[in-house]
Formats: sequence, structure tokens, C-alpha cells
Amino acid sequence: MTPALITAIRVGADWRCSDQGWHAPDGTPEQQWIQEGLPLPENPSYPDFADAYWHHEAIDADQLPQLEETVSLVRSLHSSP
Repeated sequence: MTPALITAIRVGADWRCSDQGWHAPDGTPEQQWIQEGLPLPENPSYPDFADAYWHHEAIDADQLPQLEETVSLVRSLHSSP
């Protein structure tokens, strides 16, 4: 997987990059995310994980369509050549 594809997947998954590195949509730093054993967006299991992990939060915030769109985008990036 190329660095450009990894970046595209992470951005598509609503991860943000700053001077301190990558952060999950909830603000968790990448290193903490890894230490907790959670999959990174470039991991093929991430779309299913993200759908389950943020599902209830998205429902509570009335953002389920946005979550579904994000998960769909990340799935399509994983299947691109």
C-alpha cells in the first residue's frame, strides 16, 4: 500500500494529521490508538470496526448518514487497485 493511498484512506475515514501526527476522529492520537490494539484505517477490518465503534455515538448525534458515507468511502478505497 502506497503512502498516498494510506493518506487517502485516513482522510476518508475522517482522521486528521497535525504537527503531532495522526489523530482518530475522536481525537485519540495514533500511538495511543495502536497501543489500545485498535485497527488503523488502512487495515481492511477498519470499516467494520468503525461502523460498530461509532454507531451508537452517531445515532445519538443524529449523524448516522455521515458515518455510513464515511464507512462506504473507506471500503471503496480499500477495494481500489
